[in-house]
Amino acid sequence: MKRNFALFVLCSIAVPSLAWAGGFEIPDNGTEALGRGGAFVAKADDGTAMEYNVAGLARQDGFRVYVGANLIFHDVAFTAAGSYDGGTNPSMAPPYAGQPYPTVHDTGGPFPPVPFLSLSYKLPERPNAPWLHRFTIGFAVYAPPSVGTHNYGVGSNDTTVSATDANGKMYMASNPPPATVTLANGMVAPNPARYSLASANLLIVTPTLALAAEVTKWLDLGIAGQIVYANLALSAANYTPLGPSSCGQSGELAACDAYALVNVSGMTGALLLSAMAHPTSWLDLGATVSTGADINASGSIHAVPAPNSPANLPDYNAGFTTHLPWWARLGGRYIARRADGTEQGDLELDLTYENWSSEKTDTLTVPDFPLSQGGNGIVAGLIHNYRDTYGVRLGGAYNHRVSDKIELTGRLGVYFDSAATHYQDTNIDFNTMAKYAGTIGGGLRYKGFTVNLAYAYVYSPDRNVTNSELVALSATDGTPVGRDKIITVGNGLYQASTQMLSLALKFETAKF
Repeated sequence: MKRNFALFVLCSIAVPSLAWAGGFEIPDNGTEALGRGGAFVAKADDGTAMEYNVAGLARQDGFRVYVGANLIFHDVAFTAAGSYDGGTNPSMAPPYAGQPYPTVHDTGGPFPPVPFLSLSYKLPERPNAPWLHRFTIGFAVYAPPSVGTHNYGVGSNDTTVSATDANGKMYMASNPPPATVTLANGMVAPNPARYSLASANLLIVTPTLALAAEVTKWLDLGIAGQIVYANLALSAANYTPLGPSSCGQSGELAACDAYALVNVSGMTGALLLSAMAHPTSWLDLGATVSTGADINASGSIHAVPAPNSPANLPDYNAGFTTHLPWWARLGGRYIARRADGTEQGDLELDLTYENWSSEKTDTLTVPDFPLSQGGNGIVAGLIHNYRDTYGVRLGGAYNHRVSDKIELTGRLGVYFDSAATHYQDTNIDFNTMAKYAGTIGGGLRYKGFTVNLAYAYVYSPDRNVTNSELVALSATDGTPVGRDKIITVGNGLYQASTQMLSLALKFETAKF
């Protein structure tokens, strides 16, 4: 029984994938881009070109610095269908048996802003090498836009316990308490979201080195290489009758839940290929493709048994593999110019595609787990069934020249991203529902300094799921559990919204 408990606590954890793209979470980095609905592929005239369109660096003269960040306020609410299970023995039913499931919210709080920092320099023209001035080099460090903190009732009362890692070294590990909620009548009951996700703290950073070139008067090309570093820390619950003897008879009890904590990190690489065309003075066209990346992360897994469980496990080495899909953006921009040729306003339409259907299954491995079948470790496939996503972004700007040194800019935009899952695969780990957004922004430029602000509100239509394929698994034999041998943890009402505030500062040595 100890072996079976350990096996399923380690491998049946509902690990979410690393999802970091527009159709999956939130749309875009960059204050100027956000203010115009993310429509920036054909403009890309600041440091965020190293995400949107590397070719946009080619005509950014001089030395330029960009520092910006998005502050994200997100809320995912889940109201599970039905009521708390009373178990098979009415005399042992918990006091909250029969009570309807409450609405639970992601209490992870505002996601701390991860700065977008970029530097670029257009090479100077030399008498013996005039072609040098066609090239611009750039470097950026940023996090692709996503929400990285989630908490559904775990973390406020964390305790630390002495644990032993795979090499026999003692250390202090965090033990999440059972995820609970307080009902309207004051009773404390298990959190209905605990079998999907209890808590998560995710981060991805992409140091990027870029090169752009003015190939002709009307065509620019760009290429960027990225190091993709990812860190994943999360926990979720499994049901185990190996807790109190009443488990399996008394319905849903927090004391019947075992937790697993995964903490892994890994590094890989990706490429961005971009082009920008200027066929006329009033039209720009842009395109960018990312190759995607496979992430092979390593770290540890820490099992937290249910109270009174006979199992007492050390930490083990763990591996986790996931896939970031390739994506593409296309954009066209109409430009209105003043008599002197400077830009007075523009309107841009972008289309996006992200190949999320290639990310069907992640893999969790525990190679040195001694109690596995044959002693060969554990390999668990984690199925997600994601779908390709499509997006449309429409936005623009109007520039008002106050003086030769001062210019004010106003921006507006809207966008749409399709859902990344079918109804039956909806989960609370990421907001994979469709998204509609409105954005607004503005900027002030004085000589070579610019400050930009933007705000976006992202709405996802509610999903009332009745055919969920997400179920709670037994920690002893891996089968679905519950009153009818099934606890369907995904049926219910999903509601989500996101608000973003963005601020950026730019400096350039090029003439105003």
